[in-house]
Amino acid sequence: MLTNAHHMFIRPQRAVYSVADLGPSDFIVKERRCKRSDFSVRNGRKQQLQASLFIPNGDVDKVIVFLHGNGGSRRDALQLVELVLGAGFALVSFDFSGCGQSDGDFISLGLKEQEDLDAILLHLSKIQPTLSTIFLWGRSMGAATSLFFAAKHSHRITGVIADSPYACLKELALQQANEKYKLLPEFLLKSFLKVVQSRIKESIGADIFTLSPREQVRYVRCPIFLAVGRQDELTRPEDVKSIFNSIGESKGLSKFYQFEGGHCSIRPPQFFTEAIDFIQSIVLRHLQFRSKSQTAKSPKPKQVMASITLEGFGKHDASTTQTSGHKVSSGSIFRSQTFNLSKENDDPRVSRVLIDITRGPPLENSSRLSKPIFEGLSRRSSIDQNSASRSRNNSQKHSESRATGVSKDTRERSVSGRSTPVSSPMMSNQKKRFPGTLGISSRHPSGIFG
Repeated sequence: MLTNAHHMFIRPQRAVYSVADLGPSDFIVKERRCKRSDFSVRNGRKQQLQASLFIPNGDVDKVIVFLHGNGGSRRDALQLVELVLGAGFALVSFDFSGCGQSDGDFISLGLKEQEDLDAILLHLSKIQPTLSTIFLWGRSMGAATSLFFAAKHSHRITGVIADSPYACLKELALQQANEKYKLLPEFLLKSFLKVVQSRIKESIGADIFTLSPREQVRYVRCPIFLAVGRQDELTRPEDVKSIFNSIGESKGLSKFYQFEGGHCSIRPPQFFTEAIDFIQSIVLRHLQFRSKSQTAKSPKPKQVMASITLEGFGKHDASTTQTSGHKVSSGSIFRSQTFNLSKENDDPRVSRVLIDITRGPPLENSSRLSKPIFEGLSRRSSIDQNSASRSRNNSQKHSESRATGVSKDTRERSVSGRSTPVSSPMMSNQKKRFPGTLGISSRHPSGIFG
């Protein structure tokens, strides 16, 4: 009984098949031409792994990597080809070392299978670099492998479909020994398992009885779809449920699903539909997240409200400007009239300024409004309330100075026989803050300043 007992863990019967069993190399899925290409990769133990890539023609950036179970092979993924490629994904399937047509004599139930998966993904990034969005779909041993790998490499994996993984290998071994050797007392069974554990370690150089997806799943950051058959006699529903309860930060996005069937039974169509829908929901969530991120990095131009005080302009300013279809005419007084002014600017956040021409003396000709305004706003996305306060204070001082008849604000000097008004101190300050002769402030509710 003890001679080869450890083989039931690490040396299952090898699946036998031919390359012809994998189907045609060129085929059509939903009116889209697809192809299958086979390749081989060496793992870190110098063992040759046999793999296949199924991919539709055209631009494809998402791939599902199928991981078979104990005693399985890459051929087990054929049931997914039409479903996966029909959804616009590529599909990769390979034989773990010690399985199918790959090299090796033993398996390790998820321990060294992680190295095989890593070798496949590394090679895939070289032959198909566009396949950057990676999902893992594992069954039984493959499901445990997918959880172990995602726990260590969450930044590389977008999501996991884990079909019937074991929760703790040591607990599973004791459970199976109890069912197979019911007449043996528990202390003898534990002694028996210690011998098996020792022989496994001698054969593969590692202690696999320490493997526990339930412990590792807390480190998985991507969403997980955990599934199990209600009649599963090996990985019981309560065991898989315990894995789900141990999920860490990604639990809110994960799902626990049960279907009718046992551990090795054919999966019902609804199971595949639920799994694909889960994957597509993750893809949609990622697209929405990227869209929001791009919007945040490149914000839409904001509308800035501004008020323009025309005091200080006189007949000497004789330039004419067409302002977004509105011409400022001579001899006119504008009060609370709004003009739309559009101009390309260094600051992408400023695309349009609403100009409120509040009050001013009669103008002989229109004044250039656009250039001074945009020079003043070129490095500002909005005009703060402090600007409004400064404008009100300056306007108040100007009104007081006019009321008291201060001579330096009202005197005129003769230039070539013509009389030219001297700019007030308020306008002198405004010239320092903003180029040109316009005072710009935040839009006041009343629309009146000065």
